[in-house]
Amino acid sequence: RVGPVPSGDDLVGVASGNGMTLALGLGGTILTSPDGLTWTSRDSGTAAVLSGAAWGAGRWVVVGGGGTVLGSADGVTYASQHSGVTADLTDVTFGAGRFVVAGTAGTVLTSPDGVTWAARQIPEVKNLFSVTWNGSVFVAGGVSTSLLATILTSPDGMTWETRWTHFVANSEVRSVSWDGGRFVAAGHQFQNVLIATSSDGMTWTSPTI
Repeated sequence: RVGPVPSGDDLVGVASGNGMTLALGLGGTILTSPDGLTWTSRDSGTAAVLSGAAWGAGRWVVVGGGGTVLGSADGVTYASQHSGVTADLTDVTFGAGRFVVAGTAGTVLTSPDGVTWAARQIPEVKNLFSVTWNGSVFVAGGVSTSLLATILTSPDGMTWETRWTHFVANSEVRSVSWDGGRFVAAGHQFQNVLIATSSDGMTWTSPTI
């Protein structure tokens, strides 16, 4: 524990970029830190749950519940952006010259500048919880309409293809990340941990845990 952290709300997301780390949470909480030790509370201007942030194109984009999208050039002052959707937005990444946002109801948003957004829905996907970029492909994880953990890829954030679906009912992928050599997806399968890995985002292996 480091702090004191100036927030009484739960924190549910964290992101780093442009020499700053953002911690996000309930009640519109945004905390910023230059070093991960000293934290400052920022006014987000919203009470929505904030869960994802990314730096790109010279600005921060923060996303959250009810279609919330916030933009900031410095990580200190935030302004609301019109997303055009009401779905809960869970995560955002930047790659291939655009922001890509994942959300509930199979929602995906894309934007070249973090201001003007285009929305689409991916068929047979109930919710997306995480999205990342490795320099050549976007990978998103979530749960299908059949309540099976699912992983999708896209070269541009607009056209998506399902690459892996788990066989255990009531499973979900909650987080996907790229560590420089492989993708790692984490979630749950019934009452157990779910882990899946891939070197390219196309072929996935899920060890027994």
